[in-house]
Amino acid sequence: MWAQLPLSLALTSPADPIMTYIARCPNGCANFKGDTGNVWIKIAEDGYNPNRTIGWAEENIRSFGNYTLTIPASLAGGEYLLRHEILGLQLAFYPTCIQIKLTGGGTATPTGVALPGAYKTNDPGIFMQLYTFDYQHPNYTIPGGPVILQGGPGYYGNAPTTTTTTSKAGYTTSK
Repeated sequence: MWAQLPLSLALTSPADPIMTYIARCPNGCANFKGDTGNVWIKIAEDGYNPNRTIGWAEENIRSFGNYTLTIPASLAGGEYLLRHEILGLQLAFYPTCIQIKLTGGGTATPTGVALPGAYKTNDPGIFMQLYTFDYQHPNYTIPGGPVILQGGPGYYGNAPTTTTTTSKAGYTTSK
């Protein structure tokens, strides 16, 4: 999903979390902005993990070239905006949205968070001393609330060849 980051983004801090949200476009995405109400459902996040060779999520994107995730099969069919976001811990957000259409038998339509509005400068994980996290001090809180509806596991670089799946709901994800 993430690939070939722009140079301006590549020059930001390498120690950044990533978050992925999805919002249903009730009457199609042509005129939907997603800027009103709690419509953004967090489906994935990754931050600092001291158990990896490369600790921070964004460093893994740089090293492996991309990040792939699975959309939750339980989501109701329809048009959606998918929002991937890198939080530059120097207090800059780098969101990217794409329009997608889901087909299949899912029925979930959970309530999410408002964007803008889900982040406050005093939230854990937003305004912080960037280089205080390491293998001895691994606790980092990813902002934007919890993952509300989990998809499959995310992968950096080439995903295992056994991850092409078709769910009962009819969503197909090839990595």
